[in-house]
Amino acid sequence: MRRGIRKFRAVPFVAGALLSGALTVAGWWWSESAVTPVSLPVGVAEVSTSVSANASADGKRWVIGLDGWKIAVDGGELASLRVEELWESAEQALIDPGLSPFDRWIVSYSQAAGLDWELVAAIIAEESNFDPDAVSERGAVGLMQVRPIAASQVGEEQFADPESNIRTGVRYLVYLNELFADVVEGERLPFVIAAYHMGPAHVRDAQEIARRLGLDPRRWHGHVARVLPLLEIESFYRFLPAGYAQGRKTLDYVGRVLARYQRLVREG
Repeated sequence: MRRGIRKFRAVPFVAGALLSGALTVAGWWWSESAVTPVSLPVGVAEVSTSVSANASADGKRWVIGLDGWKIAVDGGELASLRVEELWESAEQALIDPGLSPFDRWIVSYSQAAGLDWELVAAIIAEESNFDPDAVSERGAVGLMQVRPIAASQVGEEQFADPESNIRTGVRYLVYLNELFADVVEGERLPFVIAAYHMGPAHVRDAQEIARRLGLDPRRWHGHVARVLPLLEIESFYRFLPAGYAQGRKTLDYVGRVLARYQRLVREG
């Protein structure tokens, strides 16, 4: 799946000779009369800096970039920051997709898992509408409506608070992505989304129905998606290992998640 992270990231750095032995990077100090190369030590990694044409009142404005990330800092702002604040910012990515108070966790856990944050955000929107206190009749809780059985599949015991709920939900998505590695690669995502909603056992049942009807159980569009509503018909589901399931509801869910996911990607 495409990995797309946008917006800005806090880059760890300290002005002046505050960290002995730190790496030195080339910077530029802007003034009305000249552009003079100077040196800044940074605490974690080499950072290439350039100057903005719109300097602050004190004549200095830094644009710090690291692996494609950029953050602009006025000289006055830089001087007002405590070293502790700068160092603490090194431990976290401050991402702003602009969707919810939970964006930082959505992006960081998605990025670590190799997933698009837009996909995870789309699932959260459908599952809980970003309500961290949401609880379903089936015992699913939190932003990603994690059920105990899903959490146990990925070795998570704590999943009620927003951060651990997102972490657990993302890990479960990764688990499902690996579980359905046997389907056609370009069509794996709807299988994963459907399994997240109804459980992988029901999706496997739908694949079996597709196979018996002469369709391709490894394909979603026109094959497994076509037979998913049959999971609601007793003459079909009574012979299936996982039994009855709301196939049409899951089909609609997959469509909504994919549409929202694609919209978020386009808007990026």
